[in-house]
Amino acid sequence: MFHVLPIKWNERITLWMLFLVAMIVSCSRDGDLQASLDAAQNRLVNREYDAVQAELLRAEALITHDTPLSQKEYLERLKGMNYLELRVMDKAKVSLQKALAYSRQIGDTSRIIQNSFNLGLCDNTVDEVISLYSNVIELAENSEPTLLPQALEKLAQGYIYGKDFVNAQLALDRACKLVERNSPMSQQIAFTQCALWLAQDSLEAALSGFKSIPVDSCSMVGKLSRSRHIYSILCELGDYKNALAYKDSIQQFTDSIKSIDGANRIQRIEDVYKQNVEKEQSRFNTLLYSSIVAILVIAIMMLVVLKNLRLKRRQVSLSNKIAELNVKLSELQSKEGQEEYQIDDADDDNVQRLIMEKFKLSREMLKTQPQYELLQKLNFIRGFDIQHKQEIKNLHSEIIGRFSDACSSMRQIYPTMTNDDCLLCSMFYCGCSKELISAMMGASEEAVRRRKSRVKQKLPEGIFLFFFR
Repeated sequence: MFHVLPIKWNERITLWMLFLVAMIVSCSRDGDLQASLDAAQNRLVNREYDAVQAELLRAEALITHDTPLSQKEYLERLKGMNYLELRVMDKAKVSLQKALAYSRQIGDTSRIIQNSFNLGLCDNTVDEVISLYSNVIELAENSEPTLLPQALEKLAQGYIYGKDFVNAQLALDRACKLVERNSPMSQQIAFTQCALWLAQDSLEAALSGFKSIPVDSCSMVGKLSRSRHIYSILCELGDYKNALAYKDSIQQFTDSIKSIDGANRIQRIEDVYKQNVEKEQSRFNTLLYSSIVAILVIAIMMLVVLKNLRLKRRQVSLSNKIAELNVKLSELQSKEGQEEYQIDDADDDNVQRLIMEKFKLSREMLKTQPQYELLQKLNFIRGFDIQHKQEIKNLHSEIIGRFSDACSSMRQIYPTMTNDDCLLCSMFYCGCSKELISAMMGASEEAVRRRKSRVKQKLPEGIFLFFFR
């Protein structure tokens, strides 16, 4: 049986704050994405293709797994349309296929038709074109009848490529009935009708039809296609003189299209964007690493300061406790000095306890000093050389200074104890090795052992074991 632990109010507040922050970041990211997409759309209308591509690269960097499908479709559609304008057909087809797939997932008929039309402008097989526009016609009949003529004209192009001239003519005838004369759509239908006549070897009809199409109403690609068709037909008819007039226009329109150089422009824009992203990432990494280093340095400094403060507080606390012990020892010694006062076993135990407590505090004080680490290091050395003499001297001085007060109290309580006896007790109690004690006292290990035996005779058993256990 599982039990859910109740969440404290401060934990709930923290969770809500994290949720709100995540929502704010998400909304801000979605807002930036939509702004970039709208800016790209406006630039595309103004034919600022390089700026469109740069804007779309920024938008693409904001796409995440949770981005709405509508925004993903919008991005891919704009990318595909921009690639089409720059004549980068392979990339245009990939983007528009993604846009069409997104629009189908959304279920938006208008977007499906729009993306289908754009995809039909790419390099497709005959079967792909016929399938694509047959589906568009079915959708347009039910929901977008104004797009039906354009869909029929595109379907006719597919039939022409597939040599199905009967269905091509039927589609064009149906489209003609749905448009007004001299409208842009009627001119596009006329262009496809000429292509059908040309495919059927009706050269005179095709020539007359192409010439009837106003040049100014055509796009740059349309102008090139019109000139090429007229030039080709005139050459087949043997009218080379008039054909030459169109040869120059073919070269002119070809140069204009090549000047767009879409693939290279796209590559340059992507390279520049990638370099800028790398620079930004490099600056971010530098700032991040610098911040981490600064935080680590500050943290280390704070730890050192805190450690020193703790040591200082510890030393002050130990000093205060030693002072309190000195007061208690003084009180006991003053009682012993009174003639009428008879010392009992309880007072003797108190004295021993106070002496041992004083040595304990002195050792704790030693542990707060760097010399204690030196003691531990020297304990592992066998055979001291000249390089260790100064370290041993420093440690010897630190032990004498740190235990001088405790040793003084012990000599007052046990007058037979000498300074060296007390120092030996301090060294053993600190955990010094026999070899280190011999080096500090300047005596052999045998001499140290004999002194230890004499100390045993001078001290009560309990306090002796306290030092030499």
